[in-house]
Amino acid sequence: MERRARHLDFLRMFQRFQRINPIWNAIGMPRMEFFTLECLWRNARERAPDAGMNVSALIDKMEMSPPAMSRLLRSLEEGGHIRREIDPADRRNTLVYLTESSELTWQALRARFEGMIDRIYAEIGSGDMETLLALLGRLLTIIESEVKEYGKGDCECSKSSGI
Repeated sequence: MERRARHLDFLRMFQRFQRINPIWNAIGMPRMEFFTLECLWRNARERAPDAGMNVSALIDKMEMSPPAMSRLLRSLEEGGHIRREIDPADRRNTLVYLTESSELTWQALRARFEGMIDRIYAEIGSGDMETLLALLGRLLTIIESEVKEYGKGDCECSKSSGI
């Protein structure tokens, strides 16, 4: 396959990945809200069911900007999935808690998500899926490295394009 065709195939594949974002509608929650609830749920299971998570820790774990996290938490709070409280140990911090009603919602959402993943694994096969995940992991590591270098202005793309 020639170089230009490889580039177009690569771009088309990423476009197709972008088009699967509506799958989250079928699951019943936007992607980042789902992953945030997952993070909070894991925190509650690892620490204690009534343990809140510091917003700063959540930002770090989710690799989001503070304004984006604030909008996300506002949406989850308006949906009744979380509550925010001032940390009594340090009033400068805010703790985020899952609400009692979010537990049932979370279990249903997680069951839908896990069912979808199980069907994908059944269709592709465990061995191929493990290979695919390993290759995607390598690809993402390379892309993240390229993005980091691009930000510095040192990557091959800026050299070859005369930037």
